[in-house]
Amino acid sequence: MNLKTLHTYLGDLLQAGVPPDLPVVGLVESWPREISDVAMLTGDYSGDPHPKLITYAHRTGAMLVLVPITEDVSELLNPREETGIATHVGTDLPIDPPYPD
Repeated sequence: MNLKTLHTYLGDLLQAGVPPDLPVVGLVESWPREISDVAMLTGDYSGDPHPKLITYAHRTGAMLVLVPITEDVSELLNPREETGIATHVGTDLPIDPPYPD
């Protein structure tokens, strides 16, 4: 899914009457956790090669990451002990994410 598709879908959900204060969560070890941060990274990720295919494709590029509570993108941005190289590069977002009150 790309950012424009997600934007359109979320707008459609709101127009269909889904409550705007409904929490947005991501899965961490098969448990829902509220999204608490957003990051833009460049590096490897698992992508969907074809809608509804039950596998994934290895891809490399820029991505928007919705980060659930207890998760931290810094592990991807910090150099690995083995190689001394980070696996991903962060890019500043043009606006700050909306942090929970």
